[in-house]
Amino acid sequence: MKTLSHRFLFGILFGTVLAALFILSGTHAWAAGWDDVEAAWAAKRRGQNAEAIKLVTRGINSGKLKGIRLARAYVTLGRAYQAMNRLREAGTEYTRAIKLVDKTIQLGRLSGKDLAYAYNTRGLSHQKMGRLEKAIADYNIALKILPGFHKFLLNRANAYSLLGRYGLAIVDYSVALEAQPGSFNLYYSRAAAQVWQGNYEQAIADYEQALKINPKDSFGWGVFIGRGNAYFMKGDYGQAIADYERSLTLNPRYKAVKKRIAKARKAMKHSAQPGYESDSDLWASVKLERSSQK
Repeated sequence: MKTLSHRFLFGILFGTVLAALFILSGTHAWAAGWDDVEAAWAAKRRGQNAEAIKLVTRGINSGKLKGIRLARAYVTLGRAYQAMNRLREAGTEYTRAIKLVDKTIQLGRLSGKDLAYAYNTRGLSHQKMGRLEKAIADYNIALKILPGFHKFLLNRANAYSLLGRYGLAIVDYSVALEAQPGSFNLYYSRAAAQVWQGNYEQAIADYEQALKINPKDSFGWGVFIGRGNAYFMKGDYGQAIADYERSLTLNPRYKAVKKRIAKARKAMKHSAQPGYESDSDLWASVKLERSSQK
């Protein structure tokens, strides 16, 4: 009887251990798929888009990503393709994300944070495909579910900025900064909107705050271009040239900044001449660059 009892207990213990191992292995495998996506985000922030594509593709092919997480993986893949100017492939991934989110929402199984992320993910896909009004509509729904959430506010602010609604963008960036006062991205993005709104002193202050938060950010060269634009527009051509040259040192591949250096030097040389207007000349080139990035 004792032997049977021992065997019974051993059977229960053995079964429990097997079940635990199965659960843990399944959880690890599922997490590994999402870990690949998170690693892809980090690679993309470093500018390593080919590595990001490799990582997120592995995560997708693992078969462990479902629902909104799979949709977010498609968006990540699309953004990496877009950064490499592989626009057709990027569009394919954004379309996959939109279709998957549509299907997931229609099933009616999402609520709270998960539902908010679904709308945000679809909004980001629309935004990357240039459908900015649709993107804002989705961000609005996401923010109704999670009011004041800084990630959704950042995305909506970016969409507003791309539409030229800089005042609304600045409001969203500012509200998001109340929740994330140490965010490089928020200060950088608000600074860019401040420049377009004509608030050059505020823009310079935001760029400087971004540099204080993360002086070694991989996109630091963009900060110096942006601050250079603000200095240029307020007529401080010497500071503008210094920032443009610093940007070129950090990112020699961005050749367009050489044109801005030339324009700033020309403006400095002729600024004493009556009636000389340099800002429209620079702004025309900046607007052309911006329209090509939408």
